[in-house]
Amino acid sequence: MKIPVSWLLTYLEKPLSTEKISEVLTLAGIEVEKIELSSLSFTNVVVGAVLHAEPHPQADNLQIATVFDGKEKFQVVCGAKNCREGLIVAFAKIGATLHDENQKKFTIKKTKIRGVESDGMLCAGGELGLTEENDAILELPKDTPIGIDLSELYQDPILDISLTPNLGHCMSVIGIAREISALCEIPIRLPKVKVIENSSEKTKDLIEIEVKDSKAAPRYSCRISKNIKVGPSPDWLKKALTSSGHS
Repeated sequence: MKIPVSWLLTYLEKPLSTEKISEVLTLAGIEVEKIELSSLSFTNVVVGAVLHAEPHPQADNLQIATVFDGKEKFQVVCGAKNCREGLIVAFAKIGATLHDENQKKFTIKKTKIRGVESDGMLCAGGELGLTEENDAILELPKDTPIGIDLSELYQDPILDISLTPNLGHCMSVIGIAREISALCEIPIRLPKVKVIENSSEKTKDLIEIEVKDSKAAPRYSCRISKNIKVGPSPDWLKKALTSSGHS
């Protein structure tokens, strides 16, 4: 099981070094096989801000964006529909390397698109190997520092943990965080979940449950959840899952 250290630390009230976490877990019988950095499939991509975006005079489906990298302004032609003023984006400068849908490496070059020069590229998450999205440029949180290398946001120490069958309680990020909390006497910080119960409805009126063997299953409990909103995962979760090897 692979766990990004940054994700693990969000559940602990006190920061610990990667080495300390590894040492504590190993002494407790939870083997950390190795510590590795999350692999990234891009280079020379920085955090940029879209200062202005206007329609391309020669193409209805393109926009001309003015992008600021913290030092200079660049003109970039972009075809993504979500390109707009105020976005914080992943900006691939000239010379940056990315991978296409077939994982073939390519280099960003200065080019002309319908007669307008483009000094780089605004990247989709799929082009960076961070998400599966290729049709829209990656939108970074508004408080992301402009100009830093994007790898600083996504390269994270990863704990590769080997678990034995008797450690089922550790088969989650929160499970490992609980162990560290107990071993190091550090308060754990769990997510706050608010459940609104509808007292006018009873579970037994909505679903029928039959226990065929009361000895094997002397008790069965269930809860029905409604009005669950299905949508894109938040940025922090996308980053954590990508670092864990899930895309």
